[in-house]
Amino acid sequence: SCDARLRALSDDCVRLPEHAMAVVGAIAVMCASVNPAVVRRVVDAAGVAKLEISLSFSSRPARTLRRPAGEALRRSLRRILGAKDGLDDAALAALAQLRRGDGSVIEHGVAAEEAWAAATELRLGSDAMSVMFDPPEVMMLAAPALPLCGTPCTPYYVTRCCERSDVVLTWSCQAAPPAGGAHMNRNGGNALDERGDPPGSVWLQLGQGASFTPTAEHVGATLRVVATPPALRCELPLQQTLVV
Repeated sequence: SCDARLRALSDDCVRLPEHAMAVVGAIAVMCASVNPAVVRRVVDAAGVAKLEISLSFSSRPARTLRRPAGEALRRSLRRILGAKDGLDDAALAALAQLRRGDGSVIEHGVAAEEAWAAATELRLGSDAMSVMFDPPEVMMLAAPALPLCGTPCTPYYVTRCCERSDVVLTWSCQAAPPAGGAHMNRNGGNALDERGDPPGSVWLQLGQGASFTPTAEHVGATLRVVATPPALRCELPLQQTLVV
């Protein structure tokens, strides 16, 4: 299963003749019903330090909030709940809590940045989710527009809270197209698994490294590169599929 949604770069799919190689597009990585709360330190256009808080529960709409890093935790929690400032600490504690790894509750008067950095769990009513504070991420992944056989294929990728050298690039090749051709869901779209593949897809790992050189045996095949940041906790890594 997967516990985080990563941004897809494109929905477009293009297949070129077998003598060429082209980017098909980034695959949208699906997620499980409960995702972690991902909190990132950002700076707004005015140079003010903010926290970007991304939340997604099975029982609540997905939300992303930007809150002042220095405000009291109680204000952040009230905004997450959509409650007014009049909600007192006792009532707030019954509805929303941040907890440390030892299970202790973080006091509502603590500065938001300090509180989220120390938290491992957020509880909203009966829902609970893990907290990821400034996790290492691969924010963008793109392969050459027209790689050629015999020429190293080196993807471009952008990282956050980690070094590019810390990212592992894994290359694989689709062993065979899924049996029965395209699989359609009840809405008329492609029925895809959590990695964006039709059911029955089989991938063979080719190796890991900063680049991969397609050979004649890969002509007409589909290649995939997956970028995995360090200390990955529960999310699927960003991936991109190529056609050779």
